[in-house]
Amino acid sequence: MGAIKGMNVSYEIPFISNPCNHDKRIHFFGNMPHLIKLLRNHLLDQGIYLSENRLIDKEVLKKLIDADSSELKLAPKLRHNISNVSGTERMKVALAVKLLFKHTAFFSKVCLSQSNIIHEFFNQFDDFYDIFNFQISKKLKPLKSGFGMKFTDLTTKRNL
Repeated sequence: MGAIKGMNVSYEIPFISNPCNHDKRIHFFGNMPHLIKLLRNHLLDQGIYLSENRLIDKEVLKKLIDADSSELKLAPKLRHNISNVSGTERMKVALAVKLLFKHTAFFSKVCLSQSNIIHEFFNQFDDFYDIFNFQISKKLKPLKSGFGMKFTDLTTKRNL
Protein backbone atom coordinates (compact mmCIF):
# COMPACT_ATOMS: atom_id res chain seq x y z
CA MET A 1 0.00 0.00 0.00
CA GLY A 2 2.85 2.40 0.74
CA ALA A 3 4.12 2.26 -2.84
CA ILE A 4 0.66 2.93 -4.24
CA LYS A 5 0.16 5.92 -1.93
CA GLY A 6 3.59 7.19 -2.95
CA MET A 7 2.40 7.26 -6.57
CA ASN A 8 -0.66 9.31 -5.55
CA VAL A 9 -3.09 6.55 -6.53
CA SER A 10 -6.48 6.80 -4.82
CA TYR A 11 -10.10 5.73 -5.25
CA GLU A 12 -10.76 8.98 -7.11
CA ILE A 13 -7.71 8.61 -9.38
CA PRO A 14 -6.91 4.86 -9.63
CA PHE A 15 -4.20 5.19 -12.29
CA ILE A 16 -0.84 6.71 -13.14
CA SER A 17 0.59 7.77 -16.47
CA ASN A 18 2.54 5.00 -18.19
CA PRO A 19 6.22 6.03 -17.94
CA CYS A 20 6.95 4.36 -21.32
CA ASN A 21 3.98 5.85 -23.18
CA HIS A 22 2.42 8.96 -21.66
CA ASP A 23 -0.67 8.54 -23.88
CA LYS A 24 -1.60 5.41 -21.89
CA ARG A 25 -2.38 4.79 -18.23
CA ILE A 26 -1.56 2.09 -15.71
CA HIS A 27 -4.68 1.29 -13.66
CA PHE A 28 -4.61 -0.22 -10.17
CA PHE A 29 -7.22 -2.70 -8.94
CA GLY A 30 -7.27 -3.45 -5.25
CA ASN A 31 -8.64 -6.55 -3.57
CA MET A 32 -9.74 -8.44 -6.68
CA PRO A 33 -11.70 -11.16 -4.78
CA HIS A 34 -13.76 -8.43 -3.10
CA LEU A 35 -14.51 -6.77 -6.46
CA ILE A 36 -15.68 -10.12 -7.89
CA LYS A 37 -18.04 -10.68 -4.97
CA LEU A 38 -19.39 -7.12 -5.25
CA LEU A 39 -20.09 -7.58 -8.95
CA ARG A 40 -21.91 -10.87 -8.32
CA ASN A 41 -23.91 -9.40 -5.43
CA HIS A 42 -24.91 -6.34 -7.46
CA LEU A 43 -25.94 -8.55 -10.37
CA LEU A 44 -28.13 -10.69 -8.09
CA ASP A 45 -29.55 -7.84 -5.98
CA GLN A 46 -30.14 -4.99 -8.44
CA GLY A 47 -29.07 -6.31 -11.83
CA ILE A 48 -26.66 -4.67 -14.26
CA TYR A 49 -27.70 -2.65 -17.28
CA LEU A 50 -25.61 -3.39 -20.33
CA SER A 51 -25.54 -1.46 -23.59
CA GLU A 52 -28.73 -1.43 -25.65
CA ASN A 53 -30.52 -0.97 -22.29
CA ARG A 54 -30.31 -4.72 -21.71
CA LEU A 55 -30.68 -5.84 -18.06
CA ILE A 56 -28.87 -8.89 -16.77
CA ASP A 57 -30.19 -9.93 -13.39
CA LYS A 58 -31.23 -12.88 -11.27
CA GLU A 59 -34.15 -13.67 -13.60
CA VAL A 60 -31.82 -14.05 -16.59
CA LEU A 61 -29.63 -16.38 -14.55
CA LYS A 62 -32.68 -18.34 -13.42
CA LYS A 63 -33.68 -18.81 -17.09
CA LEU A 64 -30.21 -20.14 -17.86
CA ILE A 65 -30.20 -22.53 -14.91
CA ASP A 66 -33.73 -23.78 -15.66
CA ALA A 67 -32.84 -24.33 -19.33
CA ASP A 68 -30.02 -26.64 -18.25
CA SER A 69 -32.09 -28.81 -15.92
CA SER A 70 -31.90 -31.99 -17.98
CA GLU A 71 -29.82 -35.02 -17.07
CA LEU A 72 -27.07 -34.08 -19.53
CA LYS A 73 -25.89 -30.63 -18.48
CA LEU A 74 -24.11 -28.21 -20.80
CA ALA A 75 -23.11 -25.97 -17.88
CA PRO A 76 -22.68 -28.27 -14.85
CA LYS A 77 -21.22 -25.50 -12.64
CA LEU A 78 -24.29 -23.34 -13.16
CA ARG A 79 -26.65 -24.34 -10.34
CA HIS A 80 -29.36 -22.67 -8.28
CA ASN A 81 -27.15 -22.57 -5.17
CA ILE A 82 -24.72 -20.12 -6.80
CA SER A 83 -27.49 -17.70 -7.75
CA ASN A 84 -29.26 -17.88 -4.37
CA VAL A 85 -26.47 -16.91 -1.99
CA SER A 86 -27.17 -15.36 1.39
CA GLY A 87 -25.42 -14.71 4.66
CA THR A 88 -21.84 -15.98 4.82
CA GLU A 89 -22.17 -17.61 1.38
CA ARG A 90 -21.98 -14.09 -0.09
CA MET A 91 -18.38 -13.90 1.16
CA LYS A 92 -17.21 -16.96 -0.82
CA VAL A 93 -15.23 -15.97 -3.89
CA ALA A 94 -15.48 -19.45 -5.44
CA LEU A 95 -19.28 -19.19 -5.75
CA ALA A 96 -19.01 -15.77 -7.38
CA VAL A 97 -16.43 -17.00 -9.89
CA LYS A 98 -18.53 -20.06 -10.79
CA LEU A 99 -21.46 -17.80 -11.60
CA LEU A 100 -19.48 -15.28 -13.67
CA PHE A 101 -17.21 -17.75 -15.47
CA LYS A 102 -16.77 -18.65 -19.17
CA HIS A 103 -19.18 -21.61 -18.98
CA THR A 104 -21.97 -19.11 -18.25
CA ALA A 105 -20.86 -17.09 -21.29
CA PHE A 106 -20.95 -20.19 -23.49
CA PHE A 107 -24.29 -21.37 -22.19
CA SER A 108 -25.89 -17.90 -22.46
CA LYS A 109 -24.89 -17.85 -26.14
CA VAL A 110 -26.52 -21.25 -26.69
CA CYS A 111 -29.62 -20.63 -24.56
CA LEU A 112 -30.21 -16.92 -25.21
CA SER A 113 -29.26 -16.87 -28.88
CA GLN A 114 -30.85 -13.46 -29.43
CA SER A 115 -28.61 -11.86 -26.81
CA ASN A 116 -24.94 -11.66 -27.73
CA ILE A 117 -24.56 -8.79 -25.28
CA ILE A 118 -25.12 -11.06 -22.26
CA HIS A 119 -22.70 -13.60 -23.69
CA GLU A 120 -20.11 -10.86 -24.19
CA PHE A 121 -20.56 -9.61 -20.59
CA PHE A 122 -19.70 -13.02 -19.14
CA ASN A 123 -16.96 -13.59 -21.69
CA GLN A 124 -15.26 -10.27 -20.87
CA PHE A 125 -15.54 -10.96 -17.16
CA ASP A 126 -13.79 -14.30 -17.68
CA ASP A 127 -10.96 -12.58 -19.57
CA PHE A 128 -10.74 -9.91 -16.85
CA TYR A 129 -10.57 -12.59 -14.16
CA ASP A 130 -7.84 -14.48 -16.04
CA ILE A 131 -5.65 -11.37 -16.25
CA PHE A 132 -5.87 -10.75 -12.50
CA ASN A 133 -5.73 -14.39 -11.40
CA PHE A 134 -2.66 -15.63 -13.24
CA GLN A 135 -0.25 -18.14 -11.71
CA ILE A 136 1.66 -19.78 -14.54
CA SER A 137 1.75 -19.54 -18.31
CA LYS A 138 -1.31 -21.22 -19.84
CA LYS A 139 -1.29 -22.27 -23.48
CA LEU A 140 -5.07 -22.61 -23.76
CA LYS A 141 -5.91 -19.30 -22.09
CA PRO A 142 -3.19 -16.73 -22.86
CA LEU A 143 -4.85 -14.09 -20.70
CA LYS A 144 -4.11 -16.28 -17.69
CA SER A 145 -0.39 -15.59 -18.17
CA GLY A 146 1.37 -12.79 -16.34
CA PHE A 147 1.31 -9.57 -18.31
CA GLY A 148 4.32 -9.62 -20.61
CA MET A 149 4.59 -13.40 -20.95
CA LYS A 150 2.05 -13.44 -23.79
CA PHE A 151 2.20 -9.74 -24.58
CA THR A 152 1.27 -10.14 -28.26
CA ASP A 153 -1.81 -12.22 -27.41
CA LEU A 154 -2.85 -9.80 -24.68
CA THR A 155 -2.52 -6.68 -26.78
CA THR A 156 -4.26 -8.27 -29.76
CA LYS A 157 -7.15 -9.67 -27.68
CA ARG A 158 -7.82 -6.46 -25.74
CA ASN A 159 -6.52 -3.90 -28.26
CA LEU A 160 -4.05 -2.41 -25.77
